[in-house]
Amino acid sequence: MRNRPYLSLVGVSLLVIFLSLALWTKQGQGGSAPRQTWEIKVLAGLGPTRVLEDGQELPGSPQLLSRANALGVQGWELVSVAWHGSGYALWFKRPK
Repeated sequence: MRNRPYLSLVGVSLLVIFLSLALWTKQGQGGSAPRQTWEIKVLAGLGPTRVLEDGQELPGSPQLLSRANALGVQGWELVSVAWHGSGYALWFKRPK
């Protein structure tokens, strides 16, 4: 008899948790926003005067840093940098 208040408190707590989860999952299904898609761009510096952008060599001997700054002005965000043996590769993204 002494455990009855404890058992009813546990029962009510479990019911509240269950209803909260049910409402939370229902709200997440109908109102979710569409998934964001991204454009990706890769710059690769091959020494001091050769820069590739998406696999194509850029004419005019541009500097890697100046091209990266120009992409930033166009809305590209730098997300990763890696050393590839003879220079750096820079990955950029922006929303489509």
